[in-house]
Parts: sequence; structure tokens; C-alpha cells
Amino acid sequence: MDVDKTVAELKQLTQTELNESNIVKNGNVLLTQLRKHWHVAKDDFSSEIILDLKNLGQLISNVDTFIEELDEFPYLQTQEDVDETISNLYNVVEQTEGLAVSKRVLKEIRELSTKRKELPSAKEKHVSHVAASAISTLSAQTPDCRKCGSKMRLRDGRGYYFWGCSTFPTCWSRKYLKKEELALFER
Repeated sequence: MDVDKTVAELKQLTQTELNESNIVKNGNVLLTQLRKHWHVAKDDFSSEIILDLKNLGQLISNVDTFIEELDEFPYLQTQEDVDETISNLYNVVEQTEGLAVSKRVLKEIRELSTKRKELPSAKEKHVSHVAASAISTLSAQTPDCRKCGSKMRLRDGRGYYFWGCSTFPTCWSRKYLKKEELALFER
């Protein structure tokens, strides 16, 4: 095995390949071949080549991290999730600076920044979840209307909830939530 030629091939792959999956797949194959050869012929590896291989191995690992982050994109649900992913991707950009794949990473960061604006914050999502849970709990125990005897419905006023008759607009009866019922919205 020509170590210098294989290392040059590995460098060429990491510097010019645009497809991150090819970098990881082919890069790991070449690294595995070099590792096997090292066990047989350590004298073929200079300290400079060993240092290059460590750096190339780290580079391939960073590209693999990028692939893992890409796989998580569909599952990002809050602005904080996106912020964490962008932070991880900036670390990848730092490690792959000057390589063809770094442009792709920057493109994904720009797209994530746009997507971030459309997502709720973790706090908004929590508040929405608590409200949905409270509405579900309260809807299972609806009181009867004092005027017409029909079931009441949970209604959303301007920033507050109340019980309103289900026959509205025929019956205008309404009832404010009790303290225990309001407490369900404040968890």
C-alpha cells in the first residue's frame, strides 16, 4: 500500500467532495485501510502523516456530526432547538473551514435561521400545551346552563376563558370559571 498516495486521496476527498455522505463513507474506508496497514508497517508512517491522519479523522467526524444534525431537522419544534442545532453547525463550520462541504453547512444554517422565525419558543409551546390540557380536562366536566338547562361550552374570551351556553345565540347565559378551574391554566 502506498501510504502517501492514500493520504493524498483522503485529503482530496475531504477538500473537494460536496456530498457529505460520500466524505464520511469513503473517508472511513480509507482511514480503515490506513489503520490496518499501520499495524503491519508502522515505519511507512511519518509523524507528519500521523498528524495529518488525526486531523483528517477529526474532519470526517465533524462531517458525520453535520449529517446527524441534518437528520434532526424535521424534529426541531422550538426556537431553542434550532438555536442549539445552529450552534452545533457553527462548530462544524469552524472545523471544516475552507472545504467544499462548509458551504453546504452555511446554507443549512441560513435555512434554519429562516425556519426559526416560524417556530414557537419553548415557553410558548409549554403554555399552549398547558392550555390544551386544561381545556381537555374541563371539557370532560361541563356544567349545565342555569337558564335553559343545556350543556355549557368552554369559550375563549379576550385573554380569559368562561363557560357559555352551547345554544348561543338563543341563550346568552355565561358563567365564569371557578378558582380550581382557572388553576388548570396556570400550571
